[in-house]
Order: sequence, then C-alpha cells, then structure tokens
Amino acid sequence: MNINKVAENTCAVDAGVFGVRGFTSVYLLVGDTLALIDSGSPKSTPLILESINSLGYNPKDVTKIILSHIHFDHGSGAGELLKFMPQASVYAHYSGCKHLIDPSRLTISAKKVFGKKIEEWYGWFASVPKERIVPINDGDIIELGANYKLRVLETSGHAKHEICLYDPASGGLFVGDEAGIYFPEASAIIPASPPPDFDPDHNIETIKRLQALRPEQLFFAHYLTTKVVDETLRAYIDILSSWKKIVEGALNEGLDFDAIVNALIIHAAKVLKGIERREDLHAFIRDHHIPMCANGYIHYFKKTRQK
Repeated sequence: MNINKVAENTCAVDAGVFGVRGFTSVYLLVGDTLALIDSGSPKSTPLILESINSLGYNPKDVTKIILSHIHFDHGSGAGELLKFMPQASVYAHYSGCKHLIDPSRLTISAKKVFGKKIEEWYGWFASVPKERIVPINDGDIIELGANYKLRVLETSGHAKHEICLYDPASGGLFVGDEAGIYFPEASAIIPASPPPDFDPDHNIETIKRLQALRPEQLFFAHYLTTKVVDETLRAYIDILSSWKKIVEGALNEGLDFDAIVNALIIHAAKVLKGIERREDLHAFIRDHHIPMCANGYIHYFKKTRQK
C-alpha cells in the first residue's frame, strides 16, 4: 500500500494498475464528504478500500467517483467500487457514459490494442448502473463542500471523453492523461497517445488552455504531482511535437512499425534517463506503453491523410 499526501485535502493512492507500482494514481479528496478522482481497475478495488480505511475514513462515506476518462486503467473499477460505496455516484464526460453502462465496445477496442493483457492487468470492466451515473460537460461545477468546488474542463486531445478538473481556490489542476505520463523522481514527461482519439495538435491546444489558467499544482493520473507547472507543460508540448516529427518522418521514409517504436524508445530513453531503474516500470514503458503511443500517432496520420 502506497499513499502520499499531496495537498491539504488530497491523498494519492497507488492503484497498482498494470502490476506496476508507482505508476497510476487514484486521488482521495476530503471535503464535506469524500470523493475519488478515477477508480483504477477492479483489481485495484481492495487496495483503494484498504487505503481509505488506513487514512481513517470509511469508504461508505464516498459520494462521488469522478472519472478523468473511461479508459480501463482509470474507469474500469468504478462499478466495482460502487458495491462498497452505497452513497456514491460516478461522474463522467457525457460521451463516455454509455460505455460505463455497457462496456462491451470499449472492451473490444482495448483488446485490439493490448490483447490478452486486458484480463491480466485489469480483470474486467465493471459496468455501472445507469441510475448511478452523472454525465458532466465543460464548465460544470462539482461541489465537494461550501468552499470546495471543481470546475470541469473538456480536454479531448488524449481521448474524446477526457476531462480535467480545476480547483480555483487552491489552483490545483487534475490533468488525467491529457498532460502525459509524469515521472516525479526525474521531473520527466512522455506522451500518452492511444488510438483511436489521440490528436497531437488538439492535445497541444488543450495544454495551452490549461497553461492559461495559471495553475499552482498539477495532479497526474500517471503519476503523482508537481508544482513546477509552466516548465512541465512546456516540456509536454515539446515532446508531443517531437514524437509527431519522429513518426511523420518515419512514415514518409516507409519505415515499419517496429522501426517507429524503436525510434520512440530511443527518444524516451534520453528523457527518462533520470528515473529509478525498475525493471517492471521500464519493461512496461518499453514493451507496452510506447508501442501503444506509436499506434496512436500512426492512427492520427492515417486519419489526417485521408481528409
């Protein structure tokens, strides 16, 4: 169990998704009631419940599970958590709600990317009863207390159902996967660019929108937080552009998928040279995350070149 207090009213729980420690955060927010940002997978549920209890709270007091988006590592466990949180509703971008009710299409899409790893990493996608879902949209306000409110920002560069959550009172900004994969020990960042929705140009535009808020602290779904906001967001714009150029150049040269993945691995190795040498993390990034990112960029170019 790995829990970090990352702000006055916020704790980050390591959800252990992918079987990789120190890679996926679920945030517990303490206001007048309790709320979670993201759910991890069904396999994360025992860990999340134990973490809430260890902090001196009761999971039954959680009233909101707010999903940054509905990809398996962030939303597949919400339906399972509801079994232990009778007061809770699941808040998600309106375009993703139908997939929470019936996750079959989402499961098929995920299996195209990760195959049999889906069962190993997540277990399954726990469906959510329709009556316990609250659709949200850009500009909505989620109230956690008298002086504790989160503003919903539609940020669909990573996925069409992606949102960020901004707390104007503290300047905290929960960025989900929209601002990439952050490695706090090295202050390093790499893209999160899965097919089919990823659009690097739109992603860069959303990052600029987030910069305009002048947030004080970024809370990443992968992983933990930073108060070095401007530098981190600028670095993400730079690497989104760099990977776009790498993939575009490789496609123009007629290079195959393996060559594109290798080029991104080489670039990522330079960025991530300062992170702890952990084989579970490095193997996941090398063997699964970067190939997924390559697919996302390739899919983007296929779509744009067909127009």
